[in-house]
Amino acid sequence: MVYVANKSDLRDRGPTYSGMSETTVVPGVTALSVFADVENRGLKEAEVCNVSFYASLDTNITTSDYYLGYDALLPLPNGTFADVSWTGTFPNITEASYYIGWIIDVNDDVDEGHEENNQAHILTQLVVSTSVAAGGIPGYNVVLLVSIGSVISVIIVIRRKKIK
Repeated sequence: MVYVANKSDLRDRGPTYSGMSETTVVPGVTALSVFADVENRGLKEAEVCNVSFYASLDTNITTSDYYLGYDALLPLPNGTFADVSWTGTFPNITEASYYIGWIIDVNDDVDEGHEENNQAHILTQLVVSTSVAAGGIPGYNVVLLVSIGSVISVIIVIRRKKIK
């Protein structure tokens, strides 16, 4: 049995404290933000470590999943928590529904009493699809397109009045 009295214990704070900015993305186009809280439930301050974010086809988040990016977790005193996040353009990966998750202390820099509780994921899956929604073009706002159409119509009406 491992004595854990003088060790850190980093873990995810729970689904209430994590989320993502989108539920559907176009790979290579859509920006995505992911956030979570990490807490230290151990009896010792945790050293600096990285939290890596992944897209996974299942809820078992591993380093073999699609890597998104990382956030550095600064030293975390016992009994406290900190926010971690990643923001970027979602990578070009296969269309599917993915779980977005993270691995705390991915490089095993922190000596912890419980290493098995270092991965977590968002309960809602992210849909990755290259198909364009009805009436939409990736990267363009439909309202903007309607406005441009209205301006063109006004210009045409003005020209016709000048010709008469």
